[in-house]
Amino acid sequence: MAGIPIESWIIDLADLQQPRLIGGRCTACGEYYFPMRHHCAKAECLAPCEEVRLSTRGVLYTWTYVPNPRWGKAQVDKPYLVGQVDLPEGTRIQGILEGDPQKIEIGMQMRLATTPIEQKGEDTVVSYCFVPDEEGAAS
Repeated sequence: MAGIPIESWIIDLADLQQPRLIGGRCTACGEYYFPMRHHCAKAECLAPCEEVRLSTRGVLYTWTYVPNPRWGKAQVDKPYLVGQVDLPEGTRIQGILEGDPQKIEIGMQMRLATTPIEQKGEDTVVSYCFVPDEEGAAS
């Protein structure tokens, strides 16, 4: 899905076929962060971080079903899923999950995608989400 990012510092939509999360990597110890940090959070390090594009696939660590309205909406359009996905870099990302709740399982491979948040004129504002990965390989 094409669109404009909810925040340009969170998601890179340059490749419309494959969005990328924008994270950071410590230039000294190599620790990865999401969202991007300017300095490493490790007390013994505190070196600057460089901007990186994170992997687009990972493993579902946990998830839950949310019956409440999404992001300040007054009414529930439909219940939705939220989960945490572990990327190969070691970063755990929390986000919306899309897919059949009956088929979502902890430990399954997930892939980064986009989900519509709101319409602004002719533009669709999107955020990131994770969907079950049919290919199943982390990258």
